Amino acid sequence: SADALPGYVAMYGGDPARNEVAARVGLQVPAYNPARSASEVRCPFLVCICERDAITPAGPAERMAARAPRGEVVRYPIGHFDIYVGEWFERAVADQTEFLTRHLLGAPVAVAGAAAS
Repeated sequence: SADALPGYVAMYGGDPARNEVAARVGLQVPAYNPARSASEVRCPFLVCICERDAITPAGPAERMAARAPRGEVVRYPIGHFDIYVGEWFERAVADQTEFLTRHLLGAPVAVAGAAAS
């Protein structure tokens, strides 16, 4: 996608990590479908969705979360790489921290950041 190179460089600065995997990974990608088992996940889990993500579309992530008995979704009006740096990264970390605090400590915490559903 058009935002891939700028997003990648924003995450790693001027010295990007080696962007490579073993060729065998290409054979595993088509079979990878975490939504297939979502209904069996009994613990709470959080799905952070970037609504303008050209690499990982929102629809499959939303359907996966809906299948899980305790799945939660937080949506962000941004692209794939935007959540990894800057203000949106801080918002996502705050939402994830709230989720963990609520479920691991049982503490009620005011939701900050993006709108949860």
